[in-house]
Formats: sequence, C-alpha cells, structure tokens
Amino acid sequence: MSRVLFIHVNILKRPVYLPGIASISAVLKENGHDTKLIYFTRKGDFRKAQEAVYAYNPDVVCISALSSTFGFVDKIGEVIKKAKKVPILCGGIHTTLLPESLERLDYIDGVVAGEGEYPILEFIEHNGDTGQIRNLWLKTKSATIKNDIRPPVNLDDLPNPDREIFDFQGIINAEKFAPFIFTRGCPFNCAYCCNSSLNRIYHNNYFRCKDARKCIGEIIEVKKKYKFGKIAFYDDIFNIDVEWSNLFLEFYKKQVNLPFGCNLRPEFVDAGLLGKLKDSGCVEVAMGIESGNEYIRNNIMKRRVSNEQIKNAFYLAQKMGFRTIAYNMIGLPYETPAHIKDTIKLNTAIQPDIAHLSIFYPYPGTELGEVCAENKWIGKSYKYFQEREDSILETPIIKGRDMLYFYRNFHYLVFRHKALTIAMYFKLYGFYKLYRNLFLKNIYSRI
Repeated sequence: MSRVLFIHVNILKRPVYLPGIASISAVLKENGHDTKLIYFTRKGDFRKAQEAVYAYNPDVVCISALSSTFGFVDKIGEVIKKAKKVPILCGGIHTTLLPESLERLDYIDGVVAGEGEYPILEFIEHNGDTGQIRNLWLKTKSATIKNDIRPPVNLDDLPNPDREIFDFQGIINAEKFAPFIFTRGCPFNCAYCCNSSLNRIYHNNYFRCKDARKCIGEIIEVKKKYKFGKIAFYDDIFNIDVEWSNLFLEFYKKQVNLPFGCNLRPEFVDAGLLGKLKDSGCVEVAMGIESGNEYIRNNIMKRRVSNEQIKNAFYLAQKMGFRTIAYNMIGLPYETPAHIKDTIKLNTAIQPDIAHLSIFYPYPGTELGEVCAENKWIGKSYKYFQEREDSILETPIIKGRDMLYFYRNFHYLVFRHKALTIAMYFKLYGFYKLYRNLFLKNIYSRI
C-alpha cells in the first residue's frame, strides 16, 4: 500500500469539492492505496504542507493548481523536498494544456498532461518508474520524458468519486447543496474556455456522459452517507445530450426526487425543456451571458448566441418559477467600457436572481490566451494573483482602474432601478473587495 498526499492550491477560498481529485482518489483506494487531501489557501500553508508530509509520511505527493495559482507549485515542492525526498507530481488543466511548464520547475518530478486516474496509479505501482506512462511528462537526470496522451477514460469504468477525502458534509453545509458532476468536457469551442483546447487535444472526442443509471446509483449512495436537501449539478451543460438528460430525469424523479439546480445554454432553452426539468424537481437554472455585447460574445468569445435568445430563455425560466443565475465576464480582449455597459444593460433587462461576475483570465493554450500572449497584453503578474477578481491584462483599449470600477459596481448598476436595497449592499461589498485585495497584494508582496 502506498500513501498519496494531495495538495490543492486554492488561494483564499474555502474548501470545495474537487471532482478530479475525488475520482483519482477513488481509483487509488480501489487498488489498495491510502490518500489524504490538504488545501493550500494562505501564507502559512507552506509550513502546513511540510507538517503534513512529516505526519502522513506519503510515498507520492500530487499537487493540483490552476494557471493563476501555478506560481506556488515549485515553492511547495521545495518545502516538501526538505521534509522528505518524495516524488512530486503536479496536475490540473494548466499542466494538461501546457505540460512543458515542467521544464521550468526545479522541485517537481513530473506533470499529468490529461486525465490522471490511471497514470497516477501506474506511477505509484511502478515505484515511480519513468517509463512509458501515457499522460505523464517525467524528469530524469538526463532528460524530460514526454509521453503521449492516452484516450479519454470510460466514465462507466471508474468507481464512484471518493468524497470521504473531503469534509463533504462541511462543504454541503456551507454551500446549502450537494455537488455532483456526471459529464466531462463540453462539445463547444468558446475561445476563452479550456474545453476548446481539450477538444483539440482529444480530436473532438473528449465530451462524455456517465451512464444515467449509474449516476442515480451514485446519488443514492451519497444520500445514505450525508445529509442534504438540494443538489447542484456542476456539468457544464446539463442537457447537451438530450437522450441522456431525458433518461436521467426519468430515473431521478422516481428514485431521488430532491430539488436541484443545473447549467443550461440559453439557445437550447424552450418551454418543453423547462417543463421536463420542473417536473423532475429542478428549481434553479444557470445560464451564461458572458458579454452583453453581441460582437464580443459571438466574434471574440466565439459563443454564438443572440441577446434575444438570452432574454427569451430567462423570461421563460422566470415565468415558470425557476430561480435564475446569469454568468458574466468582463476584462476581455478588445472589450471597451461601452461593451461592459452593454453587459450591465442586458443583465438589467433580464434581472436574474443572481448575477455572477468574473474578470477574464487568459488561460494558456486557449485561443484568447494565445491572442493575449501574441499581443503582449499579459502584464507582469504578482505571484499571489486573485483570479476572477482582478485583471492580469494590460491593453491599450481599457485602463485597469476603469475595468475594476465596473467590477466593483456591476451589481449596483444592474439592480439599482428595481432592488435598491440589494444594489446598495453590492455597492458596499464592492468597496470591501477593493480594499481587501489591495491589502492582500501588500501582504503577499512581502513573502
């Protein structure tokens, strides 16, 4: 039996459910190995990582990081190596899209470029042998071994995700729902999203659904172990496979029958779909607006949907009694203040119950990431960058302070005419986030 320590780099965020780690841990446990997870969330966690190595004495350490948190990885590796000379692998979407980043890391022995369940298992069971383990790039004393990518795993062959590695009940209590995900990937090729790059890597063969009956079995199994009254399906687009979603909803209504929320694409929303969802217990639908300007959305983001389709989808959902969530993004390449005002205008028109707002990040390997790199718009980022709440771009089109003004005041501007109390709350919250981020930048710059 080997002991595997997972470290997830999740800066300044509370613990969350991580489907990738849950699945890898389940495969390892099924094969007789032991696993443990810690979150790297703040300055003192370098010591926490080292203490975990002393206490747990792992045989392998696996670090998970996003592009915006990748700056932590080598330092974590250095701290771990001082505690124990243990093999360290790094995985996540960043290393899948940019495996050559391994060559810039001094303390990491390998990266996972693709799905990690079986590559990590093979690495452990071959005692770290640097042979031909597909999906792994591994360092040797003389060279870096760059293994090929393997075909996508059959989701039905995997054991149910390991939720015991998390404080899953604590996550449920904090989120007010139990999270599940039954698909991988997305067949669309939005220019800002990693899924378009995964589609390219896997030759448009990455999107998959787990068998609907097995999905229901997983929910029932989790329901026996944990207490929850609502479910959230994290799948990128819940109804993209119509045959699967119809079968799933039929089983769900009969065997689970709990309120749930899911993600939809507005151009696929109609009264028939919403009727099926409502009949099966759906109470909340989330849809991506992203930009309220059709040129930015269709030509820059490559997300081809019209404002009228978005308005119609939200109107139907609200008319049928669904709680609605809108996803928005600002700070995009070529975006002007006028374009951001269009996003505010569209949200004001549809008045979602929740309007999520993120600031664009140029993920390496994506189409817009490459555009930003080619135009040298990616500024000198600080190592402890707070993704989605600040911009890493420096473009001649919009000044950073102007973009941050819209970020801080977005919700106030959207809700001020119809819900002034809510709008003022967001106004105050915007100032809180501004000063919090300035404080954190100051603190982290001293590390």
